[in-house]
Amino acid sequence: MDTYSPNSQALDDVNMVNNERTYVVQKYLQNPALIEGYKFDLRIYVLVTSMIEPMQIMIFKDGLVRLASEPYDRTTGDGEKD
Repeated sequence: MDTYSPNSQALDDVNMVNNERTYVVQKYLQNPALIEGYKFDLRIYVLVTSMIEPMQIMIFKDGLVRLASEPYDRTTGDGEKD
């Protein structure tokens, strides 16, 4: 499985995608949204089965919500206690 990250090579053309491989696409946020000082993330799972006409995308009805148990410290960029 390939993981795309900001340090990975961006795919500028859909034809560059290898149809026999699995990809994970995600983006790290430098300035995350907080709920009362705690980080959270929402995961929505999407399956793209075709990029050509007709484009076929399936969104799973169940997602995932994660809430941090430690307050986020903007000075260190993490939720770790000193």
